[in-house]
Amino acid sequence: MSFTNRQMPSITNFLFLKIRSIDSLLNGLLRAIHSLYQSNSIKGEEVRLG
Repeated sequence: MSFTNRQMPSITNFLFLKIRSIDSLLNGLLRAIHSLYQSNSIKGEEVRLG
């Protein structure tokens, strides 16, 4: 199986978009965890992740 030069950009674009969407999902998750941690630490409770 060999790829032509025409097919390569579409494949790399597809992978790039996939990585971008996964990255945005992880960023949203980290923001949610961070906001939860902040709201809990204001109450004076200990939050242990993991």
